[in-house]
Amino acid sequence: WEKDRGEGRGAGTGKGEKDCDQEEVGRDCNGGTGNCFENEKASGSGRDICGEQGTRDRVSTSRGSSALDRFLAGLPSGVHSELAIASVSSGTVPTSRGWNLPRNCPRQVTREMMKRFRFINQWDRKFLLGTMGNLLVAIDQHAADERVRYEAFEDHVLGMAGGTRNIELSFIPTTTLHVTPEEMHLAKLRQGELETWGWTVTFPQKEQQPILHVHSVPKLLGRVLEDLSFLREYLVVTQESGIVCPPAVRRVLQSRSCRGAIMFGDYISEEDCIHLVQNLAKCRAP
Repeated sequence: WEKDRGEGRGAGTGKGEKDCDQEEVGRDCNGGTGNCFENEKASGSGRDICGEQGTRDRVSTSRGSSALDRFLAGLPSGVHSELAIASVSSGTVPTSRGWNLPRNCPRQVTREMMKRFRFINQWDRKFLLGTMGNLLVAIDQHAADERVRYEAFEDHVLGMAGGTRNIELSFIPTTTLHVTPEEMHLAKLRQGELETWGWTVTFPQKEQQPILHVHSVPKLLGRVLEDLSFLREYLVVTQESGIVCPPAVRRVLQSRSCRGAIMFGDYISEEDCIHLVQNLAKCRAP
């Protein structure tokens, strides 16, 4: 999982997965949503747009609409082009509120729909264009690769594919954690479960005040969750909603998936584009 993913991206940037510090484990990376570029701006004129025969038309962003019109003119008859016009010619990806969708356009993409995806080309080194029946679809290449990586990490770390959970115990000097009486009671009930997530805790013999003695913390994908607030957070959300997986563990998966995924601006070969779409179609939530 630590291997540089510069290989296998066609002629990508060659940049591998960046390390994220402990602070970033404490906030969501919107795993699988592709919302990691809040201030993404056009890099200027002269973007490459690949033609079907491997040629490239050099166009500026100011002339993007005419280039898109020429591209759409070559699509099979009956293909809805409204989505591509809305997303590409404007230079931004609008939210769902901005779509002017045809009545028969599905609002959610399913695995079965993804299996019918027919790849056309990479657009602006950001989107994978293709058709699903009579719809023209643009897939965010970063979000797609992030989703594939996230579910692979889920299977590997959480054992969701029927395997063994891969979370190590990282032993620390015994540390005292002050908790509420309710959290203390919950920790006693789930002491064994806490250890499967990497937290080894014991309790004082004289229960004059609710405290936990913490002896180990989780380690996954090379990341040690040494901040004990993550343990308290797990106890709180478990008490409130019955969540099984600790939020901090989810955030590690999200962060590593996002930072190692194909980025906007990466060129992807046709073979790798098709392979990415095929992997996305196998995801539980494409």
